[in-house]
Amino acid sequence: MSLEQLQKAGLTLGEAKVYFALLDVKVATPSRLVVLAKISPSKVYDILQRLIAKGLISFVIHGKKRQYQAAHPERLLEYIHNKEKELAQQEEIIKSTLSELEQRYNQHRDQEGTEIFEGIHGIKTVFEKSLSETKKGDTIFLFGYPKLASEIFDSYNKNFQKQRALRGIRMKSIFDKEAWFWKKREPRKLIQNRYLSEDIITPAFVIIFNNAVGTIIVTKTQKSCILIRNKEVAESYKRYFEMLWKQAVKC
Repeated sequence: MSLEQLQKAGLTLGEAKVYFALLDVKVATPSRLVVLAKISPSKVYDILQRLIAKGLISFVIHGKKRQYQAAHPERLLEYIHNKEKELAQQEEIIKSTLSELEQRYNQHRDQEGTEIFEGIHGIKTVFEKSLSETKKGDTIFLFGYPKLASEIFDSYNKNFQKQRALRGIRMKSIFDKEAWFWKKREPRKLIQNRYLSEDIITPAFVIIFNNAVGTIIVTKTQKSCILIRNKEVAESYKRYFEMLWKQAVKC
């Protein structure tokens, strides 16, 4: 086992160094561990206390000095099992309070304002918001979806569409023609798709849900979204969507 593997198991680099050092000697004082583990003297006591708390080392007292020793390596498995139990308990706590947390999160969702999201993960966050802020029977509108976005978000979109359908949320999408024919499209539930004429290419596309409008830019050099929360703006964009919907080609 390497230092890196112990770190992946949940130890810090300093903890891993000290534990390895103690495996090679029967007992060691803090000052000796500073040399053996090549760690800072100012950090050694803190590291030792954390390892004791994790049950990975113990100490004995000789005279007035504490000397530390490693626990049996099997204790690492017990440490991992305890972490799993703690995570399971934490998961149950979150599940039990999730409804209350969502209420607090949603209480200001309808307030007007503007948010900016940067990068691919930022854009994914906007799509996640479209799911968390809509309910069964609502409709998400999307228009101007370009080929580059279709390529970048292909894998993510499969899971997004699955989650959307499971929640009973409808969707109406208008693609760039190039984006629609970029790949073979799978049939999906609760969604209607159309595409624009060939001469229309849109590097930016728009998502509308509830009273929110997101203008999403996906180019080779920029990936970002400006999300506006405003009822009047959202209603005007929905009317614009319906105008494009009538002109778009049925899939």
